[in-house]
Amino acid sequence: MKLGFELGRFFKGGEVLFLQGPLGSGKTTLVKGLAKGLGVLRDVTSPSFVLEKMYTGRTTLRHIDLYRLDPSEAAEFWHSLETGPKDVLAVEWGERIGDLTPGRIRVDMEYCEDPNARKMTISWDNPSQGQAIRKAIERWLEGTSK
Repeated sequence: MKLGFELGRFFKGGEVLFLQGPLGSGKTTLVKGLAKGLGVLRDVTSPSFVLEKMYTGRTTLRHIDLYRLDPSEAAEFWHSLETGPKDVLAVEWGERIGDLTPGRIRVDMEYCEDPNARKMTISWDNPSQGQAIRKAIERWLEGTSK
């Protein structure tokens, strides 16, 4: 949740975050932190059964969960989205739409031996996103060492 918070603090709008990993790996938890970092005051819950939930903070956070859709349904849903330039999209199970979204930030989550820990690999397509992501990770690491 803390890493999500730091990412949210640096996001300005227009970011697309794909969260990938097994059930229970912390995707929604990361989005809860992201929402707090974006200044969202409402509780964030999983959109698994409604596909999308929207939250307002400094920008609009659109939390999307593609788990229940097969790849063709996910692609159709994705193409039907109407997003604004300041929207931040957090997409759980984004791998179901493949490479339809250039410029995305990908967070791959894995379980660790410690049930309270996760291994995360973060990658991005757009070099300009790297600076904000690195700053967020640095702030997160500073907070974990205290």
